[in-house]
Amino acid sequence: MLNHMKVWLPKLYQYKEQVNTHDLLKVLAVIAMTIDHLGAYRWDDDIWLRIIGRLAAPLFFFAFGTTKSRSFNDNILIGGVLITATYFWMESRFVINILVNFAFIKYILNRITPSLLTTTSLIILNLMSIFLLPITVIFIEYGTVGLLFAVSGHLIARGDKRGQYFMLSTLCIYFLEEGVLLNIDSNRAYAVGLLSVCLLLAWIYTVYVLKFWPIPTTLIKPCLFFSRYSLYIYMFQVLLGDLGVWRACAF
Repeated sequence: MLNHMKVWLPKLYQYKEQVNTHDLLKVLAVIAMTIDHLGAYRWDDDIWLRIIGRLAAPLFFFAFGTTKSRSFNDNILIGGVLITATYFWMESRFVINILVNFAFIKYILNRITPSLLTTTSLIILNLMSIFLLPITVIFIEYGTVGLLFAVSGHLIARGDKRGQYFMLSTLCIYFLEEGVLLNIDSNRAYAVGLLSVCLLLAWIYTVYVLKFWPIPTTLIKPCLFFSRYSLYIYMFQVLLGDLGVWRACAF
């Protein structure tokens, strides 16, 4: 059985057959992402499900920044281009998918090592990203805030104390950005909900330590599957949503 899984799911045991903090971050991101997609595609932009779903992207970006790998899977980039084209075909709006944003961030991080930058350089990077956010968020999902989360993850994972300040600044920007996109100023409860999500993210980032976790044996394979194939799961969910499959479901 194990040999069959290694053939059909080669990434499952790519690193180790144990679950680490990085895996758990992505499992939580997949859960939040699924809730978000239910709210977006199945129940006509249910605001509370969308607010809970605001956990997903920052966790993915953060996890993306913590990894030391310099490679990027071309299939993910192709999937991002496909989703971008599908969305343009269905909605007549051109918005570059988040997967392409991941590729852009990987390109940047392969050429700039944030932990080696001076504090002044990090501040300039932060300010430039904030300045460009209102422009980039129109054309690419999450705009430059994705880069800020990834840089935060890079710094925190390497024990750089500047990462905490960078992360707090990024969460403030994220709260404002998502607040505008979700139009939460029309309801104080929505604002409190989004603030709670940002505070939970702050806590997760603050206590982040990369280590292996002793979880029940029966949960190891599911956790590794959701972690290793998280972006493929994302592609599958979004393509189903853009094609109207979620909305057609009877549940």
